[in-house]
Amino acid sequence: MLKETSSQTQESQAGMTGPRPLSHLARLRVLAGHTQASLAAASGVSSRQIANLEAGKSAKPHLSTAIAIADALGLDVRAVFL
Repeated sequence: MLKETSSQTQESQAGMTGPRPLSHLARLRVLAGHTQASLAAASGVSSRQIANLEAGKSAKPHLSTAIAIADALGLDVRAVFL
């Protein structure tokens, strides 16, 4: 029998098991074959901003940022951010 580490125990108690699911933006990024760095380069948006959007730390980007990311992903902005 394997013994759980304290962080695993805390996650289990909080109802979280396994890796966190990817955010909608992260899923789209991965499906398009981008890393955060390559999406940043393709869109002109910083890697930090992309990471913050994916983590939910910055939920509402400026319209120009949203359009730049969507264009780099080859998608309509509404498919990415709405």
